[in-house]
Amino acid sequence: MGITKSPIFESMSPHVKRRLSDSMMLDELNTIMDYEFELSAFPDSIECVEEVCNALNERILDSMKEETGLQVSLKEKDELYFYLVRRFGKYISKKYRESIGLRESHNKYIVTESQYNLILESQKYIQLFQDLIDNNLEYLRKECEGGADVYVGNSSAGSCDQIESIDKVKVTDAEWVTVKHSNRPQEEKYMSVKIMIYYTSIRRGDLDADDLTYDLERMIRKSTGMPFILNYDTTNLNTSFEW
Repeated sequence: MGITKSPIFESMSPHVKRRLSDSMMLDELNTIMDYEFELSAFPDSIECVEEVCNALNERILDSMKEETGLQVSLKEKDELYFYLVRRFGKYISKKYRESIGLRESHNKYIVTESQYNLILESQKYIQLFQDLIDNNLEYLRKECEGGADVYVGNSSAGSCDQIESIDKVKVTDAEWVTVKHSNRPQEEKYMSVKIMIYYTSIRRGDLDADDLTYDLERMIRKSTGMPFILNYDTTNLNTSFEW
């Protein structure tokens, strides 16, 4: 994976080191690279590593302060930053090179020829993403039902819990939108897709499908190479509530 094993400085406070689990840091790192930065927009891998590690450093410290009320010293903040650079620098550089490769290939999406033709026809965007979401939703169901025997890393425990009550998902809108991020110099285009999730529950209130839509969005981004945003609303098909 390109992640370097590197011991953190002994001078770091125990409450800092105690909260630096590999899984937590890697999850936060991937979220930052997937949703907060367009890696290919950086001029080189060095600046990419610096900015991503700085964002991860701030995220970790903000979370730590919120949980414990404790702040680290400026020295510890710097030490943590350089630790993250050593720990994840190669991994981030690899992701940067992959993003450059995608950009230089002119976004040749990994979809069938018929699906690619649909992308060129705006009136058929909805059908294209309906097919993609239906296929990926079926794949997630099979992975969730099969458990460890068929698990390959697409579904999370949260999405498996949420998918149990879902009857169907309908794409209601799909269009290209232009987004200007405060930390990037240029505007960027994203395919914005909106879905309605129909579910059945005896409970009142909306369904929390954040984990499921996160997994669907990640799978579609990975399979198409497309800058992609997925938003959802929910509708409960049950009209008789118990609580």
